[in-house]
Amino acid sequence: MSCPAIVKEYNKYIGGVDLAGMLRALYRIDHRSRKWYRRIFFWTIHVAVVNGWLQYKRDLKTSEVASGRPKDLMQFTLDVAEALTKVNKAYPRKSHGRMSQRANVKTSRRRVRRPEPRTAARFDQVACTLARNYNRKNRCRSCRKASRK
Repeated sequence: MSCPAIVKEYNKYIGGVDLAGMLRALYRIDHRSRKWYRRIFFWTIHVAVVNGWLQYKRDLKTSEVASGRPKDLMQFTLDVAEALTKVNKAYPRKSHGRMSQRANVKTSRRRVRRPEPRTAARFDQVACTLARNYNRKNRCRSCRKASRK
């Protein structure tokens, strides 16, 4: 029985889609989330990495400077992840000077503490002023209790 022409044409052009889907299934970026936009974001990242690997292999075949074996998809994904984590990061260089010259440099950045309110003011139950500290939720600076505005 002969195959219809439309099926032959479909099979001729669908190979790339099946290949990309198969490669995405090999090493899934399984980031489960209830947020729909996160799922789309990670799907897009995964498709971009797979397409980048396919382009890398295609470019390696056409280039004259083919050096050894091409990277597999897992190694390519790890290299991309490592490169993305190093973007815009400044790495401190080791200084080779004397230790005495570097000893004067302050290395710790401690938070400046504001003065505590007096003990009498803390427990007089007259006024409870909220601190302008947005890291902790609804904390009173005077009595350290949770309070509502």
